[in-house]
Amino acid sequence: GILYRNGLTPAEWIQNVFVKEESTPAASSNSSASSTSSKEKSQISKEAQNEAAVAITDSDAGSDTDIPKIPWKEYWDKYEDFTESYGKQQKQVLEGLADTSPSVLLPAQPAKENDTGVSGLEIHFLDVGQGDCTLVLCENEAMLIDAAPDNNGTKIQSYLTKRGVYKLNYLILTHPDADHIGSADVVISKFEIGQVFMPDYEKDTYTYRDTIKALDNKGYKPNIPQPGNSFTLGDASFTVLAPIVPADDPNNNSIVIKLTYGECSFLFSGDAEEQEELSILSSGYDLSADVLKVGHHGSKTSSTPDYITAINPDYAVISCGMGNDYHHPHGSTLNTLRAAGIQLYRTDEQGTIVLDSDGH
Repeated sequence: GILYRNGLTPAEWIQNVFVKEESTPAASSNSSASSTSSKEKSQISKEAQNEAAVAITDSDAGSDTDIPKIPWKEYWDKYEDFTESYGKQQKQVLEGLADTSPSVLLPAQPAKENDTGVSGLEIHFLDVGQGDCTLVLCENEAMLIDAAPDNNGTKIQSYLTKRGVYKLNYLILTHPDADHIGSADVVISKFEIGQVFMPDYEKDTYTYRDTIKALDNKGYKPNIPQPGNSFTLGDASFTVLAPIVPADDPNNNSIVIKLTYGECSFLFSGDAEEQEELSILSSGYDLSADVLKVGHHGSKTSSTPDYITAINPDYAVISCGMGNDYHHPHGSTLNTLRAAGIQLYRTDEQGTIVLDSDGH
């Protein structure tokens, strides 16, 4: 009849490639020469699609009763499941997240102290396209606010380590939208983190589940900050302003904070929209700040005139992607900021923006 690779019959070849023997003992070192090498098995798997489609019609194959009855569809389904799983595993390996041998993974950051060389305060508004990621450094302490869309994990890791950041004192994930937590799983896996802050809002998405899984793998439990909670970051401090009233959408459950360093202050709005801005205005908090991280990428759903007036910033920063599908920032928001005489910076036009402060 027909012989496939290594002198096997079709049934033997399919059995050897696709079916895992349940009772096969572990091969010893002196038996490796007689077993099929990993490279050969890989070559066989790559050609499985073409090989499996060959019809057994050769005149020398004998009668139909001589041809083994092979459940082709079952084995083909096994092959497709294998290739899908393998492709997903390779993507995870590239991000350093697969549950494989440590020698295969990208190395996690070494457990050593930060060495940022920063003597005052630095705020880095990273250019991550249509999303948010802000690094705050005060002396040798570090805080990351949001973690960009997916596929930015390696970029964030590289940016931080080049600036001597190996540990994060805080990771604030303002809300569970993919453009804010897309690469959070990588950040969590690669860095030692003191506290992780997330709002009391869950989302049924792969991105959210990946983030929670990464937290579980590191043994981190996210904290739900309450309005009025204050924390220190080096000689700086920040206070949680929102969310105050639970909302039924992620944007209006954004964590909003005000950071103070010396005489200077900075307000980070997440994706808070008009509903949450109104609750913050009604809280009685002092919202005045020198710099505003504009909410929701400059969307018309945020930055109401009353909110901007209460903050009264000298500078504002918008993080958004060039030519994004949402047309952020919207004209009405830009007009509100211009009317208030605020100097505006945008990551889609200027790339990563770095702010230095000596507290005066």
